[in-house]
Amino acid sequence: MCINENDINNKALGITEVQRISLKVLIEIDSICREKGLDYTLAYGTLIGAIRHKGFIPWDDDVDIIMPRTDYEKLRSFFIEKYSGNLKWCDRTTVKNYPYCISRVSDMKYRYKTSVKNQKDFDIGAFIDIYPLDNYCDTEKQAFKLGRKVWLKNRLFDLYINPDKTNGNTKKIIRNMISRILRIKYGKDWNLSIDRKIYDMISKKTNSNNEIVGVISQYEWKELMRKEWFSSYTEIEFENHNFLICQGWQELLTSIYGDYMKLPEESKRIPTHDYKIEIRTD
Repeated sequence: MCINENDINNKALGITEVQRISLKVLIEIDSICREKGLDYTLAYGTLIGAIRHKGFIPWDDDVDIIMPRTDYEKLRSFFIEKYSGNLKWCDRTTVKNYPYCISRVSDMKYRYKTSVKNQKDFDIGAFIDIYPLDNYCDTEKQAFKLGRKVWLKNRLFDLYINPDKTNGNTKKIIRNMISRILRIKYGKDWNLSIDRKIYDMISKKTNSNNEIVGVISQYEWKELMRKEWFSSYTEIEFENHNFLICQGWQELLTSIYGDYMKLPEESKRIPTHDYKIEIRTD
């Protein structure tokens, strides 16, 4: 993948440019993790791309990695307390109106523009997604029960931060009423505490002996995973660079996607995210 900086102009970047920038962010994250002995694995569409294409899925427009919770917290602390480069750790405590429960590491030379109707803008750049891997109870029934509680907490925060994000006046009135109630209950700085409260909720219901793990903190929790899949890590080629993947990558992809080597029908080979990336001009 080779794109000349001069080919990028002051409009929304195309998918090839976004992939190139995301790759640079991933390379720096990989370097930091290796230096500090932190584990991560390429995940979701990025992992499929590594296995099936040795790089990006041609129509995929972001990068996903999963990190064990302990390593995720260490990386977060490093970015917030010590990092001095061009990247920024973005979560609900560091970015105003940031709606997501997962974190993103962003190259702030670029600007993210949401295309979700009536969603408040939040100032991040070209990014990669970083998902924390948590313990997830001993049975699927317990896991889904906990997942629903976390999902509800995140759903309420979405109402809290984006009361107008809906179609129709009636729905908007209802959302605004709920948002006002939530602001009375949680105050104007709920964003500073909600992620920690969610992690505390997870910690009280789980322990290090759980064999089921997962990305519980996500809005709609991801599929259940097995701890053994993440017991060790190996390397794989992705866009002519080597990155880490968990030893259970095949089981991970099969559990989520089934036949992950099968290409989707041609009409579905398009980016699916509701944003665009622009060069920052301010």
